[in-house]
Amino acid sequence: MNKKMSRRDFLKLAGVTSAGLALSACGVKATEMPMLTNTPVQTFTPEATKTLTPSPTPEPTATKTPKYLRDYAERLGFNIGVLVGGYGFAEYYEQLIKLQGQEFNLGMVYLDMKLTQPEQDKFTLKYQDSDFQLTTKNKMKSLGHPLIWYDAVPDWVKSNNSRNDLLDVMVNHITTMMKHYKGKMNSWVVVNEAYVDSRDIFYNKIGADYVEIAFETARNADPSAILIYNEFDNHIEKGKYTEHTCTIVDKLKSRGLIDAVGLQMHLQGNNPPDKQDVISTMKSYDIPVYVTEFDVNMKDVGGTQEERLSQQAIIYKNMLEAALESQACKDFLIFGLVDKLSVWEYMPSLWAYSPKADPVPFDDNFQPKPAYFAMLDVFKNALG
Repeated sequence: MNKKMSRRDFLKLAGVTSAGLALSACGVKATEMPMLTNTPVQTFTPEATKTLTPSPTPEPTATKTPKYLRDYAERLGFNIGVLVGGYGFAEYYEQLIKLQGQEFNLGMVYLDMKLTQPEQDKFTLKYQDSDFQLTTKNKMKSLGHPLIWYDAVPDWVKSNNSRNDLLDVMVNHITTMMKHYKGKMNSWVVVNEAYVDSRDIFYNKIGADYVEIAFETARNADPSAILIYNEFDNHIEKGKYTEHTCTIVDKLKSRGLIDAVGLQMHLQGNNPPDKQDVISTMKSYDIPVYVTEFDVNMKDVGGTQEERLSQQAIIYKNMLEAALESQACKDFLIFGLVDKLSVWEYMPSLWAYSPKADPVPFDDNFQPKPAYFAMLDVFKNALG
């Protein structure tokens, strides 16, 4: 996606989500969203973590008639995912988590450093633990996102002026977070958008090798977890950061430190990518691919609402087919759930904001749109 707003601004949107809204890499400036409760945030130290139940591997649904997206996905050995939690909207919490558990078998838990370690050595995981437990309750696989992102650091990190100090901060953060969820969180975005911006404090103070150090730390902290490098505009051959992603992935791959690459796919309805290009790019990484953030913004698409939603459904269909046909992608995560609760519809500071964005598979009334049925048909056809 074209970088038309600052990465810092988009992160601030993520900072809004301590109640469960997982927002990543596409830039916005936003105000704080309400917490689900006014209960003080709990803190913990590495010595005082609480026990969490592992996210199970979804069982095949061969013994029951498939009905929902997850039913079909599981039969295909595929993960269809969503951001879990209430997205900061207490009044819609129950509706959201019911739909998430019903339709999806992969849940993303948002837990950047700004939210999880706002003060040095004081980790706040009350809401992240709650969101993680939703994945367990609903028998979803789980994805933690992100551990290290230069645009998601609290102010105290910026005062660590030496290379060694910042290295210690990074290593301690990764180790503490991963040990808290060790053997439970299935996969992690270890680093998000490495040195694509001059404000990357980790690159500026540690150097380019901070990515390798971060992944080595993560591998040691939980050898069983799937480790992901995540990037934007890297889903097509001539994407702005496709070659950049390949360079990082190849270096990590040569050391056995990476298991998958994350593709952020915030698409515009009036300019969708070519299906074959996406398939080719997915295959080119030569390791498994996660589509970590998918939606289709329709703000610049004209016509009747029926025509607009039909066009959107075609894009959803083509991109999910690309994921399946590539045989490289087994995880496809939708960036939100209900149109009116999508960041593209309630955050006017976003460059792609519009009350007519209509980016996700469920409408304002929590009813499935043509995009939903298009995905359902893709899965049915894949099963034959």
